Order: sequence, then structure tokens, then C-alpha cells
Amino acid sequence: MKITIPIEKEIRVNLRAGDQVYLSGVMYTARDAAHLRLVNLLKEGKELPVPLQDQVFYYVGPTPARPGNVIGSAGPTTSYRMDPLTPILLDNGLGAMIGKGARSEKVKKSMKDNKAVYLAAVGGAAALIARKILKAEIDLQTGQNQSMVASAIGIFDETTAKKIATVESKMLQKELKEELGIIDELTTERELSIKALMEEIEAIGNNTKSTDENTRAVRDNNKAREKQLKLIGDINELLEEQNKKALKELDDIQKEEISQTEKHLKKLGYRVLRRNAMLPGGEVDLLCEAPDRRTIVLVEVKTRRVSAGEAGHAPPPEAAITRAKADKLIRLGERLKRANAWADRPLRIDVVAVELAANAKPVIRHHENAVGR
Repeated sequence: MKITIPIEKEIRVNLRAGDQVYLSGVMYTARDAAHLRLVNLLKEGKELPVPLQDQVFYYVGPTPARPGNVIGSAGPTTSYRMDPLTPILLDNGLGAMIGKGARSEKVKKSMKDNKAVYLAAVGGAAALIARKILKAEIDLQTGQNQSMVASAIGIFDETTAKKIATVESKMLQKELKEELGIIDELTTERELSIKALMEEIEAIGNNTKSTDENTRAVRDNNKAREKQLKLIGDINELLEEQNKKALKELDDIQKEEISQTEKHLKKLGYRVLRRNAMLPGGEVDLLCEAPDRRTIVLVEVKTRRVSAGEAGHAPPPEAAITRAKADKLIRLGERLKRANAWADRPLRIDVVAVELAANAKPVIRHHENAVGR
């Protein structure tokens, strides 16, 4: 379905989960810092630097553009970071959001009330999305990109979004850690802003004239500043709590997938040499010796948690092995052979897919020699 931005409500209400949508027009990028500025402007009754009515916000983390390119890789960032402030923007006309991952219950309720839609951009396609951006500009008031795009974006319900979020657990864990670093930078920026605000308040206090009118003005200004500082602090605490929870869940998934895979391999006679082996250029989940005690086996583990209703319908974990991922595993295998003088020993790459379901035994599929030239 081809849609031109802005997306009017009459069009949004006819979209369904699973639709593929091709967007064209001006799209605004806005993450948590931009959300906070827009919400503060709305509360103060001031004019916004960008329109909201029926517009689209893309939660993107663009990289610097190479010479001759409009923009660098422009993949989606995790959407929950914007959840505390999103309902306010939806109530003021925002029509659609593009990101990845699940949304909070408050955001989902606000989307229903305002007939808004959440579009999911699949992670791993950042370079492809960048090639569809025709023009990118920085808004001097918000610091955000405005992109002219013609891009293929899919609409997913919460269940499908969770499936996508768990396709590559280690990749997501690394990404979340990087985002924690970004949040730390934002926190430092906010702390500097808070310091500047406090100095401004102090300066106002020092220059206050001894009149009742000026005293009331300073008191009102201080109260407004205090409310703003409290809002910033609440957002920081929420982000920190959500990131800690997400990292713990990912760590639990990784431990479970390795444990189940190792048990499976040992039953078949494999000998585990190393777990989570860090090598120049990447990581190997399991490095094993095959039952013949001669063949070296690199094991790539792919896991997906599924509910009872998803069994047999969710995309298999093996689908996460892209051509780029396969090439990376092949290069790691070649480095291993050279580093360990295994020129006379055969080496292969296996893929083990693990489906974890509540109150059920894990389903394990072992694909021998699954990756090759």
C-alpha cells in the first residue's frame, strides 16, 4: 500500500496488522530529547517547530553520511524510550510512529483513542532504509532530522513486534548496551541543562527588586523550573529501570539458549571446547569437537520464545541467519583454523535453533554444516 505523508485518520483506520506500507513525503525524526522539548512547548502554549497533525515520527539513530550520500545508516531505535511522553503528542494530533519493539499499555490505549498507528521497521535493514531517503535536514530548533523518504515499512501488532525483537538476542543485547551509553550522554546533557537552569534561577533571585509584583514573578518562575526538573528526573529514572529490566531478560534468554544447546550436543557425543568465544571480528556461541574427535564445529545458536498460540506460526529462529551473518561466520572459522594450526582438521558451521515455550519442553533443531560458501 502506497501512502503519502501526512497520513490522515481516514487512511489510518483502514490499516491492519501485517500490512506492508510504502511511505513517501516529509518524515520527522524525534527521540526522547525532542519529545521532551515538544511537550514543554505544548505545556507553555508556544508554537511548535514542526507540525503534529497526521504527521509521522521515525525513531531513528542515523550515522554520519559518507561523501556523496544523503545520510548514513538510518535504522530504527527501540521505541519504549519515547513511551512516557508519546500519549501527549498523540493527543495533539501525531498520526503515526516508526520504530521497533513493544509499546507500553498507556501508549497502546492512546493510539486506540486517537486512531494512530505504530509502524515497525525491521532491525538490520538500516543501510537499505538509508538508500530510500532522498533528502535529510537538521531542524535548528529541535536538533532532529527531517527526511524526505520513499521507504517500505511494515505494520505489526504487539505479538509480531516481540517476535522480531527476539530474533537475534545477542545483537539486541549489544544494541541495548549501546543505547544505555546514549542515555548516559543524554543524562549528562540534562544535568548540564539543570545546572544552567539553577544558575538562571539564582541570577533572577539576586536581581529581584524588593516589590511584591517581582517577588511573585520570581516565585512562579521557580515553581515552573522545579516542575520541569522533576519531570526530567522522573524520565531518567524510568529509562534506567526499563533498560535494567531489558538487559536482565536478554541475559536470561542467552543463558537458557546456551544451556539447552549444550545439553543437546553432549547427548550426541560432541565435546564443548569453548562457550561465547570472543575472536577478532566477532563471537562464536559454542566451539565444539564433533563425535569423530577430529572435526571442529562452530555452533551458532538461534533462540525464540513462543507462546502457546504462536507455536507453528512464528518465523523459525533459523530465519535470522542472513547471508551477511553466514559470511561473518565463515570468516571467523577461517581465522580459527589459522590461529590454532588446524589446517589438517576439517571445520564446519552448524546452526542450532531453540524454541522456548512456557510449561513445555524446548524444541531443538540441529542443522549440521548449515553455513558454507
